[in-house]
Amino acid sequence: MDAADYKNYIFGLLFLKRINDRVEEETWEIAEELTGDEEELDEYLLEQIRGDRDLHEEFWVPERSRWGHIAAQSSDIGAT
Repeated sequence: MDAADYKNYIFGLLFLKRINDRVEEETWEIAEELTGDEEELDEYLLEQIRGDRDLHEEFWVPERSRWGHIAAQSSDIGAT
């Protein structure tokens, strides 16, 4: 494969990573709005917010498409 062809894969991964980062930022923003305190956020609340697509106004990413899930794969990442 020509090196220039890799850009198709790299751009897709970069886009997906940025979307995941924005979803995470928005999750924290929503949690702070709900609790009024950024110091006392627990992981359970954050997971509940991540899983609720109605709370996210910009983007929502399904669990299987989140960066942590993709990064944990060691083989056949394209199919994942």
